[in-house]
Amino acid sequence: MAAKSRWLMQIPNIIEELSKLDTPVVDRAIWESIFGVKRRRAIDLMQRFGGYQAGNTVLIDRLTLICQLRAMHDEPEVERERERKQRLSERLVQLQKHRRAAAVRIPVGPEAAHCMVADLPPGVCFEPGKLTIQYDGVENLLSRLYELAQAAANDFDRFTVTAACK
Repeated sequence: MAAKSRWLMQIPNIIEELSKLDTPVVDRAIWESIFGVKRRRAIDLMQRFGGYQAGNTVLIDRLTLICQLRAMHDEPEVERERERKQRLSERLVQLQKHRRAAAVRIPVGPEAAHCMVADLPPGVCFEPGKLTIQYDGVENLLSRLYELAQAAANDFDRFTVTAACK
């Protein structure tokens, strides 16, 4: 599948910029600037939108272009592309959060993998219906939670008795 053009997402901004111009036509240089494309792509797009040759220059009627862009903005394909970009953006934010979380190193020793309920540090306390964990920072909290999870997995019977409400 071909890459989607970035300028498609910028149609409202492009229309606004074109509306500010007081010239009746748009040339390649203006097109490049407003659409954010390079020379060859600008010429291709201008011809696609009905540009015409005036000497060595391609021109397009500004008002006609604005009308075409407004119509294009309402097309289902452009709407789908906007939605796709929005989903992609949201997914990238999720991945960035995950990457930050995955970069956190939890300080645990090899003995933590074999932790039993009796081995839990003094800062982990059970009371009926209540768990209290004392910690000195996020990494220490995560380390204690890991040890707690390992103790629950390795010594489940004692864990259920200790954690049960009395």
